[in-house]
Amino acid sequence: DLLLDVSAGNGVDLNPIWASDMIHGIRARVLIHADYPLGIGIAGGLRPGKLSTAYSLTTIHGPLSVDVESAVRIPGSDTMSIPVLRQYLREAWNMLALHPAA
Repeated sequence: DLLLDVSAGNGVDLNPIWASDMIHGIRARVLIHADYPLGIGIAGGLRPGKLSTAYSLTTIHGPLSVDVESAVRIPGSDTMSIPVLRQYLREAWNMLALHPAA
């Protein structure tokens, strides 16, 4: 699998146009096996309240992994913030329920 992440955990927002171009280019050129396509993930500034980029990219490109690791941690810590994680999971669940592929 491949993760598109120019942020490197610094919360820099993912540019959806760049990400879409990259996903399209990668899928057009890389075929591992017809039954097991290359998994692609996106990251960069994705957090509760900022999932619209992920929604639009999955609408265009189909299933993608979404990395929000640093955004759901307690600042300055490796500890997950359970309230923030719950909020993210609620929003992601609602986003998936509204998705055209659902």
